[in-house]
Amino acid sequence: MTKTFLNYLEQSYELLCSLEISGQPYSLKNRQIINCRGKYPRIIKSKEASDYLNSFSLQVPDEYKDLRLGSLDAPLAVIVVIYYRSRRPDLDVHAVMDGLQASGVIQNDRYIREVHSYALQDKENPRAEIYLFQIPKTQIAHPAKKGQHGTL
Repeated sequence: MTKTFLNYLEQSYELLCSLEISGQPYSLKNRQIINCRGKYPRIIKSKEASDYLNSFSLQVPDEYKDLRLGSLDAPLAVIVVIYYRSRRPDLDVHAVMDGLQASGVIQNDRYIREVHSYALQDKENPRAEIYLFQIPKTQIAHPAKKGQHGTL
């Protein structure tokens, strides 16, 4: 199913880059730590999530680092296929999006306007396959005027 969808997007959108990142991304929602140091409590990422983000940045090829893809005028679409060790984890692509932003592949994850995510299982080789596309200018929504609805 993902290969068919990937072929469809390649016909409609421009493929900007594809990455394969080894390791299993950890859910940022389920692994938050409340830090009560100081006057106000704050939520921080778990050690596993931080380690994954560091590993992510190290695995991004130099040619993709600091590309800073995406903008309001050049929104992005992404396909993320995550291969987990087991079927137990929830599908969560937020760690992947944070990794793309932290490594400089994308400017900001808010410029990703279309997300297609899939969870599969590979006990021996957990990983994330990421395909970033440029959404064509013909499909970019313009701000809606009063009484109208925008697209996208």
